[in-house]
Amino acid sequence: MSNEENNSNMPQVEAGDEENNSNIPEAGDAPPNEDPLAVLMNALKAKLKKQAAKHVDMLENLSESVSNRVQVLREMQGQHDDLGAKCSAEIAELEDKYQKLYEPLYAKRYNVVNGVDEKAEENPEEAVAMEQGEDKDAEEKGVPEFWLTAMKNNKLVNQEISKRDKEVLKYLKDIKWGKIEEGKGFKLEFYFETNPLFKDTVLIKTYQMIDADEIILDKATGMEIDWYPEKERFMRKKGSKKGSFFINFFNPPQIPGDDDEIDEYIADELEKQILQDYCIGSEIKDKIIPRAVSWFTGDAKLEEEDDEAEKEEDDQEEEEDKISHGLKS
Repeated sequence: MSNEENNSNMPQVEAGDEENNSNIPEAGDAPPNEDPLAVLMNALKAKLKKQAAKHVDMLENLSESVSNRVQVLREMQGQHDDLGAKCSAEIAELEDKYQKLYEPLYAKRYNVVNGVDEKAEENPEEAVAMEQGEDKDAEEKGVPEFWLTAMKNNKLVNQEISKRDKEVLKYLKDIKWGKIEEGKGFKLEFYFETNPLFKDTVLIKTYQMIDADEIILDKATGMEIDWYPEKERFMRKKGSKKGSFFINFFNPPQIPGDDDEIDEYIADELEKQILQDYCIGSEIKDKIIPRAVSWFTGDAKLEEEDDEAEKEEDDQEEEEDKISHGLKS
């Protein structure tokens, strides 16, 4: 299954009409994260209640005969949804099957990127040449800053990365993803070389979902980073407009309780940030991990730019057609 198809299943942060959704940004348009992310369950519940009230009022205004027809349509929709659920289950099984087939390739990629020299073990003469310094290329191990470069070439992720973040991400050895054991969702595992900034070798970010009428993001959970003295202060140092993507990504705040009162403006802003955070996690899972070398070389970046240019051209032609038809009429 292509990454584009996977993106079509992107969960919604809220359910509502166009007016309520007008404040939700596109994945690439969300503002840089300056604050931590929060799942605003109380604010979302209030909006859902408003939608439910509108739904009830609409049905009450229908005549009995029309209401009966609508009920038949709802039963048909239920059958359609059942088939959709079966389709999703079969797709999930197929994805699981191929994910297992991908794993050996990812393991080989890890070896190449990090200079795990399997060829030298198979070829003793090559190993001796490397030890004697005859192979000058062997002095540079693996592919330096592979994952950092891949992430920088992705438009959505790069707009979040600050200069200080690069000092951390250059030690990144591998990124993996997997499904969470309980419930729906996925986790991202970031593997790091031994470095002077923090003690952890693996950091995990988890996205938990709620399976309602549609997939809804419940919460994102990070890990507490075990920093060496003064290094966290360096990462949090003021002066960067972006703040630290690395710190914010692994340190989302607790979910507000049902009784918490949140200003509507703040709720909207945080809602945008939680969507942006999910979009970044999905971008890493669905695009960067499967095609890491294409992002490293910039090929994937060029492909996306071509797709965007083609879409803009199509939109422009469509707009010109509308204007042309309007003039003719």
